[in-house]
Amino acid sequence: MLPMANISPDPRDEYFADGMTEELISTVSKIGELRTISRTSAMRYKGTKMSLREIAGELNVGVVLEGSVRKIGNSLRINVELVDVERDEHVWSQSYNRELAEVFAIQSDIASKVADALQVHLLTRERQSIEKKATDNIEAYTLYLKGLHYRSARSEEGYRRAIEYFDEALKIDSRFALAYEGIAECYERMGEDGVLSPRESFPKAKEYAVKAIEIDESLAEAHATLGAVLEEYYFDQPGAEKEFKRAIALNPNYGRVCHSYGAHLACMGRLDEAIAEIDRAQELNPLALEVNDCAAVIFNCANQFEKSVDACERMFRIDENYLPAHQDLAEVYLEKLRFNDAIEVLRKAVTMSRGAATAKGRLGFAYARAGREAEARMMLHELELDSKERYVSPVAFAVVHCGLGDKQRAIEWLERACEERAGGLLSIKMRPLWANLRSEPGFKQVVDKMGLNTISPVDP
Repeated sequence: MLPMANISPDPRDEYFADGMTEELISTVSKIGELRTISRTSAMRYKGTKMSLREIAGELNVGVVLEGSVRKIGNSLRINVELVDVERDEHVWSQSYNRELAEVFAIQSDIASKVADALQVHLLTRERQSIEKKATDNIEAYTLYLKGLHYRSARSEEGYRRAIEYFDEALKIDSRFALAYEGIAECYERMGEDGVLSPRESFPKAKEYAVKAIEIDESLAEAHATLGAVLEEYYFDQPGAEKEFKRAIALNPNYGRVCHSYGAHLACMGRLDEAIAEIDRAQELNPLALEVNDCAAVIFNCANQFEKSVDACERMFRIDENYLPAHQDLAEVYLEKLRFNDAIEVLRKAVTMSRGAATAKGRLGFAYARAGREAEARMMLHELELDSKERYVSPVAFAVVHCGLGDKQRAIEWLERACEERAGGLLSIKMRPLWANLRSEPGFKQVVDKMGLNTISPVDP
């Protein structure tokens, strides 16, 4: 599903076209027999000059759904067409001239017609899910679409604006499960991105995700968000796995949960399963930076360094200034004992990120591994100065001490990070950076405290 073109006379209705794109992707993805590319990858083609054949080649798909939206007041005109790119044939097309209140019927009809055109059998539960109305109030739904538009910016301002719109929608319809889930995901991402402290963000994310599930248990997105919160903040790894599996069962095409579950499996040390899951995530969301970041880390943990480099190169093609790509590539260089190359990449990362603590911590580690102790300790000094001006994760200090071989100090910082629920901590069990601490009792206690040695729940 490519981004719907906005041909409304009012450019401020752009949010509606973007929201319709996301909602249609969500609706079509509920058809289990179809592999549906996730929103993050699809939206990268908004306004592109590329041909359908070129786009299909990049995404490895054979059929593309494209269309346009024209909104004037409460009137809608939506044009869609399904194109078989390999044969260069129009499989199906239709125009809808309806009132805004009929938007849910349009979405479900498009999904059903796509299934019919591709000769895909819809299961009863899939048809019921496609036909379910998110809310009976079109004003609440319009506010929800505005929230989706701002959330997609993935910035602090975007998340906060999105929460405002989702909250306004809930004031109109207090049973609007998707709006609760929208708020939950905003808080979870703000916590994960360090925009809010863990104590401010994750409990709220859990509260809203649980509320969404209470209203609509079939909401895959809410289960995925709850799984992430249980894993990251509450260290409830069996509970997290249960939620991730439930989300996948409800929507196997939901790319975000495949990526999150893959990361979870890797943190637990189940690398073969993690690789299978991240492969699936890359199929569904090949152009998502966060998916390729996760893939690079997982392949590095599995000593599959060439695949890790491939994932890094894919990130660079999408955004050459993406910080995690530089950090992931440096970790590969460190494992290959290419210390000077790692230092060069990390110096660039520090400059590019204006002194991000994660980059400084890794640079200090690289200096230490290269035998340049004075420069490693200079990184520690810089982190100490930074911490007087802004929040610096204890993990950044820990990784430098780890590189210096100061195991006890590294473990002390990891214990502090564990208490704070700091980001970047869950991967310590398997990430090669921490290999020289694995035999230390204090390190094992931190790993145990996070539940990373918990036996996975048995499927019923």
